[in-house]
Amino acid sequence: MLTLKQQLERSKRNQRDRSSGDTDIYKQISVTFFIIIALLIIIILYFYLAKAEIFITANVQKVPISLKVSVMSKPAGIVSDKNTIIGTFVSKIVNEEGVFMPSGKEDVRVLEKNIIIFNKTPKSQPLVVKTRFLTKDDKLFRLVSGVVVPANGKIEVTVRSDKPLLESSVTSGRLTIPGLFTGLQSKIYGELISQAQITSNTTSQNIEQTIKIITKEDIKLAENILVKQALSNGTAEFKKTLNPDDIVIEDLRLVEIQSVDAKPVVGMPAKDFTVKIGAQVNNVAFNFKDLEEIIKTRISKDNPSTQYMGIDKSTVVTRVLSMDNKEEIKLDVTVNVDILSKNVIELIRKEDLANKSPDWVTKYLQNFKEIKNVRIELSPFWVTNVPGITDHIYLKLEP
Repeated sequence: MLTLKQQLERSKRNQRDRSSGDTDIYKQISVTFFIIIALLIIIILYFYLAKAEIFITANVQKVPISLKVSVMSKPAGIVSDKNTIIGTFVSKIVNEEGVFMPSGKEDVRVLEKNIIIFNKTPKSQPLVVKTRFLTKDDKLFRLVSGVVVPANGKIEVTVRSDKPLLESSVTSGRLTIPGLFTGLQSKIYGELISQAQITSNTTSQNIEQTIKIITKEDIKLAENILVKQALSNGTAEFKKTLNPDDIVIEDLRLVEIQSVDAKPVVGMPAKDFTVKIGAQVNNVAFNFKDLEEIIKTRISKDNPSTQYMGIDKSTVVTRVLSMDNKEEIKLDVTVNVDILSKNVIELIRKEDLANKSPDWVTKYLQNFKEIKNVRIELSPFWVTNVPGITDHIYLKLEP
């Protein structure tokens, strides 16, 4: 049996052991509590601090626009109509000339004769095919083939009349060569063969020949060609006087023929003919910047949700609706305008982006035709996906 003293000591030891055990339990509870609190704080901070900034570059869209515009010559007063542009009106006389081939044909009987060419100089004289020989009464013949006339000699050749002639109309006489120097024409010349000089090889006959004749249609065709040439050259000169931003109204370029001169005249035989015209070329131009201001105003009024970005000048097409005494022109203008949608952000639902990876979000947003480029920034560093809280998703429009 234990003594009373021993029992008291044992009781004290048991009490100390129980106190120590309770302290350990309290410590464990405290540590667990703090760990839980820390984890909760971390989780709260994770969701609270996580954010995604999504930067969007809107796609520039080309939109066709059509509008009515008036182009006027400079008025004395101030133009009140907002759709009116002050234009440049120029009229100029342009002269054009061209050589053309006749299309008309006629079968005629021309005269072919043999002549003798005399050369009374100490040098031989070459004569090319179609060398001209002229009678005293201005009947024209041409050499059928080229020859060389010997020095101080003569040669028999064949010539053919330029126009229909009867054999009886040309009998004898001297033929001058207009193409030679005047001083040589008395020494080198042709002689029609007289009856006494005719040999078995001598030719004098009428032959059938097709000649070209100038027709009214030829003159009209030449006139049309020269009109186009005058328009082209007149417009080219007009454009040299304009500013780089000016636009010529192409379908308003006008030509008014002032004079036409054709030689030889209609009905005459000729291998070619010359036509000269004097034409008044009218051109009108307006400034591209003035048109652009009208279009800017139109877009801001009709489409406030879009932003004007520019115009492709090469797409401007004008169509004349009416013209008033060359002082006012009403046009229908179509042009492709570059615009940017200001409300592209409103097209996106943040709920569709929550908890998605940046790659998924990028591909998804680029399916919108209004969006050109997407850039995503996640923070803090541990965030890998777009947050699930839509308030932490920030959509921003980049220029």
